[in-house]
Order: sequence, then C-alpha cells, then structure tokens
Amino acid sequence: MTSTTPARFRATATCAVATVLVALTLPATPAQALGLTCRWTGAGGDANWSTAQNWADCAGGAPGDADGVVFGPGAAGQEAVNDLGGTTFSVLRVEAPGYELSGDDIEAHFFTVSAPTTLATGLEIPSSAGEHLHHVTADLTIEAPHQLRFTQAANATDIVQLEDGATLAARIGGDDEALRFRGDGIVALRGSTYAGTIGLEDSVTVRCGGTDCGGAGGAVTVVEEATLEFTGDTEFQRPITLGNGGVLGPYSLVAGPHAVTLAEPVTLGAYVHVRGGTGGDPLSFAGDLHVGDGVLALDGDAVVPQFASLTSDPNGEVLVGTAHGPGRLSIDEGQFGHEGLTAVNGAESLLVVNDALALGPAGSGMTTAYDGAVVGTEDTITLDEELRVGDQSVLATLAPGASLTVTDVALTNGGGRVETRATPSVVDLVSVGGSGDLALASAGIDAPIIFSDGGSSTYDGLTVAESGAVSLHRDTSVPGDFEIQDAHVTTVHTGHADLHDLIPDSAELSITGGGMFVLNDNEAVGSLAGSGAAGSVLLVDAASALSVVGSASTSFDGDLRGAGTLRHGGSGSLVLGGDWTQNAAGSRLSVAGGSVAVDGDLGLTAASVQGVLRGAGTVGSLALSGGTVAPGASAGCLTVNDEFTGDGTVAVELGGYSACDGFDRIATSFQTLGDVTWDVTVLDGFAPVEGDEFAVVTTSGPGSTDLAAQEVTSGEYTFDAVWDGTDVLLRVTSAPDLPPTPSPSPSPDPTDGPGDESGSESGSGSDSGSEAGSDDGSGVGDDDPGEGDLLPDTGVWTLGGVALAGLLLAAGLLALRARRRAMGAA
Repeated sequence: MTSTTPARFRATATCAVATVLVALTLPATPAQALGLTCRWTGAGGDANWSTAQNWADCAGGAPGDADGVVFGPGAAGQEAVNDLGGTTFSVLRVEAPGYELSGDDIEAHFFTVSAPTTLATGLEIPSSAGEHLHHVTADLTIEAPHQLRFTQAANATDIVQLEDGATLAARIGGDDEALRFRGDGIVALRGSTYAGTIGLEDSVTVRCGGTDCGGAGGAVTVVEEATLEFTGDTEFQRPITLGNGGVLGPYSLVAGPHAVTLAEPVTLGAYVHVRGGTGGDPLSFAGDLHVGDGVLALDGDAVVPQFASLTSDPNGEVLVGTAHGPGRLSIDEGQFGHEGLTAVNGAESLLVVNDALALGPAGSGMTTAYDGAVVGTEDTITLDEELRVGDQSVLATLAPGASLTVTDVALTNGGGRVETRATPSVVDLVSVGGSGDLALASAGIDAPIIFSDGGSSTYDGLTVAESGAVSLHRDTSVPGDFEIQDAHVTTVHTGHADLHDLIPDSAELSITGGGMFVLNDNEAVGSLAGSGAAGSVLLVDAASALSVVGSASTSFDGDLRGAGTLRHGGSGSLVLGGDWTQNAAGSRLSVAGGSVAVDGDLGLTAASVQGVLRGAGTVGSLALSGGTVAPGASAGCLTVNDEFTGDGTVAVELGGYSACDGFDRIATSFQTLGDVTWDVTVLDGFAPVEGDEFAVVTTSGPGSTDLAAQEVTSGEYTFDAVWDGTDVLLRVTSAPDLPPTPSPSPSPDPTDGPGDESGSESGSGSDSGSEAGSDDGSGVGDDDPGEGDLLPDTGVWTLGGVALAGLLLAAGLLALRARRRAMGAA
C-alpha cells in the first residue's frame, strides 16, 4: 500500500473540498471515494505500478486506496504490472488500446473500458448497497483462470453498461446479490460462480455453453430485446424469467444447434420468442414451463419431458412455429395446469402430444393447427380437447404402435388432413365438424383411418381418400362428395343387408386412381364416376349393393368385382368402361331408371332393365322388364353370353350394311323374348332398299323360342321383324324412291340476246324442229364445241349416252345382288 505524503495529503484535501462543492450543486451520481486520478505514463523504467515515475497527476507517488487509475494514450510503455495487491482503487479506466495489464488482482469500485483491453489478471469490484454503474464500450477480455468478481454488500446491484457492440469475455464470480447487463453488447461467459440474480436488459446478449454457463445460482431475467444464447451443449441450472409485460424482442432464449436442458423452471411474463434446438436435439424444459398469461412463441425443437409440468392461465398460449421458422414441441405427460391455448403453425411445424391430457384438462383452451402444421402422437391416446384444423393442417400418428382417437375436431379455413405416418397405427375420428375438405392418407392396410360407430361427421366439404386404408363404420361417415384416389375404403355395418347411409344418397362417388371401394353393406350414392381410373368397386357378397340414384351423367372406367348388385335409378346416365369378372359369379346389374352403357366385360353379370341399357360390351344375361336395350353408342354390338329375355323395347340404328360398324346387333346364346317393341332408326346418309335384311339379334346356341313377326315403321321405311329360327331379321319391305339424278343443263350462247335462245328458236320459246332428235349437219340450233357442252352435240353423243345408261343400270343390279348375298351370309 502507498504511504500518505504531505503532498498527497494536500492534494487529497484539495480534491475533497472540490468534491464537496460539486456535490452541493450537481445531482447525485455513483460515488467515487475521495482520491487522486493517477495516469499511467510508463516512464519509470519498469512496468510496476508501485514505481512513482510510472504515474502522472499522482502527487509524486504511486496510486493508493481511493485513487483512480487511468491508462490512456501516449504512455512510454504499455506493459503494466500491478504489484499493489490489497489496494482498493476508486476506478479503473482504460482509454487507449495496446495495454497489457497483469500482476495482482485489480480491485476497484468502478471500471470503465473504452479501448480494446485484455487483462491477464483478475478484476474485483467491491460494492456497497445500492446501484453501481460500470461502462464497457470496447472489447474487454479477462484471461482464464482470472475472473471479474463482484464482492457485494447486502442489497448491492452492479450494472455493466455495454455499448457500441462491445464484448465482455470473462469468468464472472461474486456474491448472492444482483448483477445486470444492459446496452447493446455481448457478454461471453467463460464460466460463472456468481451466486446472485442476473438481469439482461435492452438488447444485450449473454452467451455461454457447457460448464462456461456455471452452476446453480439466482434467476436470470431477460427483458426487452435482450437474449440468453447457448453456444454448446448445456445443462443450465438457474431459473429463467422471460419478460415482465409486453412483447419481447426477436429471441429471448436461443438453444440453436446444441442440446440444452433447462433444469430449473422457466417462467414467462410477456409475449416471448424462443428458438429451440436446430441441430437434432430439442431444448428441454425439464424444470417446468410456466406460461402464465404470456405467450411462448417457439421455433426450433423443444420438449416438455416426463416429470416436467406445463402450466398456463386461460389467457396464456403456447404457439409452435412462427414467422421466423417452423417449430416442434413434444409434451410427454399430462398437464393439468395448462388451461390456455395451444397453436401450431406452418408446413413444417409439429406438436407431438404423448398423453391424453398433454394439451390440458377437459374444458381448457382449444388447440389450433393451421398453415399445414401437424398435431400428432407417438403413443396411444384419446384427445377430448377441442381441435381446430385448417389450411390443410394434419392430425397424425407418428410412430409404430401409435393410436390417436379424437372426439372433437372442427375443420376450418379450407379444411385439413388426417394421416397415419407409421405402421402399425390407427386414427379414429369420432366427431368431425366445421367447414372445409378432409383428406385421408393412410400408411397402409395395417394403419387405417376409422370413422367409428357412434360418432358423427357434420363438416360440409369434399372427402378425399388418398392412400392406405379407410374404414367407414357409422352413418354419414362421409357427409358429402367422396373421392377415392389410391386408398382401400371399406364400409362396415352390422346390418349387412339393409340400406345404410354411410355416404349420403346425393354424394358423388369418384374413383380417380388405383383405389378400391369395398362394400360390406348396401349404399346409395348420387353418382359414380372415374374416367380413366384403374380403381375398382368390390361388392363383397350377394347381400352387398351399390345404388346410383342421382341425375348426373358420368363415366366409370374402373372394374367392378364381387357377387353383389349395382343398381342404377334416378334420371342420370352411367357409362361402365371397365370389367366385372373377378369373383363375379351371381353378380347383378339392375337398370331401374336412367341409362347405363356397358362397354366392358360383364360376362358373369345378370342384367335386368327397366330403364335403358346401352353399350358395346358384354353381359352374362339380359332381362327386359319394361325397359329398353339399345346396343352400341351409335352403331355397335352388345353381347349377351347367356339368355336374352323379357318384355320391352329393342332400339336399333341402321347406318350401313356391316354389323356393329354399320348397324346395331345383340349377339346372344339364345332368346326367349316376349312382348317386344322394335324401335328402328335409319341414320342420315344411309338409304337401304326394299329387300335388304339386317340381323339385329343373333343366337349361337339352342333354347330360343319363336318370336311373332311384326311390322315396324321408321319414317318412310317399313320393315318386317321376323324370327328365322336363328336370328331376328329386320327386312325392308318398303323404302322411299331415290330422287332422279339431274341432267346437266345447256349453257346459253353468249351471242343470244334476251329471249332469243339459238339461231332457230324464237323469242316465244317455240321449237322449229331443228332439234327434234336429228341433226342435218347445218349447225343450226347446235352449240359450239367447248362452250358449255361436255361433248360435241352430235349423233355419236346420243348413242353413247344410251349405252352408258345401260351399263350403269347393269352395275347397279349386280351390286344389289351382291349386297343381298352379304346379308344372307351375315
């Protein structure tokens, strides 16, 4: 310690008087003990602080207790070794770069660093009760194992003001009082044994990782735009309080690409942004998470693990996924104290719920998923929580063996999705309401999506079964139109043979991919569609049926399978472009109304017709029951493998002499027709003649019955419909006369005047007889060659025309005989 000389005493006395005078006229500031302000010069020939010649403004000596020490510009030497251990300075100020301070720990009540500085010694700050302000406006590094230590009296608070982006890199130690960092700089912890509370204010950032974060201690409070950021895998053992009202800055807490466990409680008092893990390890709220009436806005990965609690007030909210990025939060246990809202937002955001009460007890705030986010489970749970799913967000199973039952789902904002993402797993949709479409994507046959019995579906959108297995157990499982893409959709009902309403009677059922609709019961739909589809409808057994009862005109190109019944009623039309051959023995097609066109192979299916049956495909048998069969689409052939029978109308079109291409035909094994009305249409451009015959029904086997001949009229045509023992023939008995072929008209002579046709014709139009059939060679009344005549007007022309007409007539007779021979052969 430096002794007090007379000069030092006088200087100190003068300083004291000046200080008292200033204190009487200025507001109070943090007190500095009475003393000198000694400036380092480095001119003493060594680097020791005890050498008086190394100082200026120090009353001829070295600094002592209560003096301030200043390291400024212009010093002769910048290496300074403190050998005044035990001396407590009023202030340490470093105002110029390049100093190397070492030796004994420096003890000062205040410190100010305005130039980059490295201390190879410790800095100890003794503080009395009250607040004490220290300034760091340039980087300050205290090398390990040294530390910045605050020795505080009761109720002392030290404040470190960091400005201009300065970094304080040091190990921090001290007593159980209060330490605050504020401003816009960075505190890089190199370890911490400080026992008191730590406050982060303004936009300051405190960074630490691993053991550098220190052990247990007082709470860390983060307010305004300040940040606590972890730079390594850490188990942080201090409580954390985030905010005291309002909305905090971009991130109050950052885990980043590190495995961070918060072993003590985290308490929110504001709208707080937290960045969880981004490197594969979640930020773990192992010491509990208390949201209160604040908002936790999370991006990155986080977990509330087993034995940890999540609490919130009714106005509190946990928001997973923000504008800064997607989030993921796993809640592993029931949370009886979570009474607030839970929301998950964004296409890559995920809320993992692994307990039935993970989202809070019954009656707590709702859970919302929007913008493509996912709410899922890795466990077996039933969620009675009110769930709102919009913007094609997802409810899902996430792990093998998972089971998710949801009892209160409301679709919104365009609807949502349900997915099983692992096998085996299951999702059970007990109650689904709201507005919007619902998409179903199953991972496979052992990961079904179920609409269980006893629930309800009241949403008003389209249902799309995209993949895997979907099982319909309750009436109105699907409340509207239903599209099956590549899914295997099964109806299950205990009253197998009764007509049910698992799908509404007005719904459009469309199979647009390779999926299958499996009916274990009787269902009615408005229409069946699927143009170009490779999918199918399976009518499991004889008691299974699908009825199409609407007024739409649709085509279904997929296959039909099984031994059940396809009924068509209403006023619509249906084109069947696929086959019905797999397990189809005993299957039935009932055309009770409207129109059905069979263009595929239904060779094992018995067709009964009260409406209209069209097409160029095959049926097993065909029974008219007051309906109409009209082969083809225009001209075409319908094949009946077995019996063609019943009473009704047979409508045929004649447009040529070739069966199937030119005129309609039904090719059957045998016919037992009763009261049949023949409806014949002769298409424009075709003109059959008397005696033409068209075999419109042909048989290939025994068992046919006689069919009474009928006279049939079609426009100006009359036909006899006759059974010749093998075929039904339509024979033309009367046909309209063909119009005569017009002769070419002679062109007028350009020299003729009005009303004067030729040299020997008068203006009255009388003929002089010079053109009465002879030509005297005079040329009177003759046209000049090349002026409108095809050939010269000579006697040779007249004889040639007669000969040509004879040849044309003979050719026509030969063609007519050849046509009749072709008809006979057909």
